[in-house]
Order: sequence, then structure tokens, then C-alpha cells
Amino acid sequence: MWPAAARAVHRFRRIGLEALLRMPPAEVPAFFEMFFALPPHHRWCYLAGRADLRGTAATMRALYGRAGWRMRARLIAPAVLPPIRERRRARLRHYRR
Repeated sequence: MWPAAARAVHRFRRIGLEALLRMPPAEVPAFFEMFFALPPHHRWCYLAGRADLRGTAATMRALYGRAGWRMRARLIAPAVLPPIRERRRARLRHYRR
């Protein structure tokens, strides 16, 4: 069983992955440029801190703070929209009726 902090970090990382999957391919390089421009401790917390909820949240907050409005919208959308695969399954169920 995972500790609560590790589950929260996993959820945050899933939101980050969803943001990348939804992002237009032309905007992905800008995202990675911003991420790798963050201080090393932020990058380490996000990539390696499996149960470091504060570090993960601080990294996401720092990235959001550096992003322009369009990128901010792309980063926030997965937190409020259903995951892509769930939407796809719902559409498939709808068409099968």
C-alpha cells in the first residue's frame, strides 16, 4: 500500500502526463525548455521524489509561474477535464449503442 503522499504525487504526475498528451506537438519543446530551465532541486523533486508531495507541488507551481497564459491553460486543463482515455471510451460506448 502506498502512503498518502505517494498517491498524491502519483496523481500530480498523471495530471502532468495528461497535459503533455493533450499538448499540440509544436508546444512540447517549449514545455521541456521551461522544465529543464527550473533549478536542479525542482527537477529532482519532480522526477525522483516518489513521496515528496511538497517538492512536487513546488515544482509544478514554479513551472506554472514561468509559463505564459496559453501554456498555463494547457497545464491546468487535465486537472479539470476527464482523462483522454476515459473520454475515448465514453465515445466508443456511445457509438456502439
